[in-house]
Amino acid sequence: VVIYASGEVKMLENLVKQLKTQDYPKDKYAIYIILDKCINPPEIIFQSDIDVNVINVDIDNIEPIGKSQAYSIIAEKLGEAPNLDAFVFIDAKNYVDSDFLSNINFYLTKNDVFMPMVDYICENENISFWDYVKLTYFRYLSKFIYTSRSRLGLTNLINTDTFIIRREILSGIGSFDFRNRISETNYTLKLAKEGIKTSFIEDIKIYTDIENYTSRVPS
Repeated sequence: VVIYASGEVKMLENLVKQLKTQDYPKDKYAIYIILDKCINPPEIIFQSDIDVNVINVDIDNIEPIGKSQAYSIIAEKLGEAPNLDAFVFIDAKNYVDSDFLSNINFYLTKNDVFMPMVDYICENENISFWDYVKLTYFRYLSKFIYTSRSRLGLTNLINTDTFIIRREILSGIGSFDFRNRISETNYTLKLAKEGIKTSFIEDIKIYTDIENYTSRVPS
C-alpha cells in the first residue's frame, strides 16, 4: 500500500490507523508513505512505527515532485521485492473501511487494474446547493457511467487518487505520468493498447471530504 501525502495532510494519521487495523493478514501487505512537501511533515509520528515505511522526498525542491515521480520512485524501489503481487496507490486525503484490503485481494483475482468508488462526505450538516450538485453528479457518474462501462467490458479513465495495479502490468507499462487529466487519459489509453482494461469496482469504497471533489469527465 503506497500513500502519497502532499500539502496539508489532516487525514494521514487516521488513514494509516485504518490500514493497520484491516481484517486482512498483516503479513500479507506493507505500508509505505511518500511525504512530498507536506505542511508540518508528520514523519516524526511514524518514526517508531515498525509497520510503516516513510520516504521523505522533501529535499531541496521548491515544489512537490508530484505523484508521477513519487510513484515511480516506490515502483523502482519495490520492483524486485519478493512476493509482491500488486500495488495499492492511495492519496492521503482519503480514508477506508476495515475490509478495504480484503476486497482488493478478492478483485485482484478478476482484474489487473481497477479503481474503487469514491464516496464524498459532507461534514457540514447544512450542505450547500453546489455541494449537493457535485454529489448528485458524481453518484450519477459512478452508478450509470463507470459501473455500466465496467459491466460491458469497457475501460474507464484511471483515477490516480486511488487505484490498484498488478506488479507485472506496471513493470510492462513503464513509468507513470499523472500530471493532469490529459496524462491520466494517455495512461489509460496506453493500458488499453496492451489489452488491459481499467475497471471500476463499486463494491470497494474510499471516502473523502466534499472539499476534495474534482470534476472528472467520463472516458
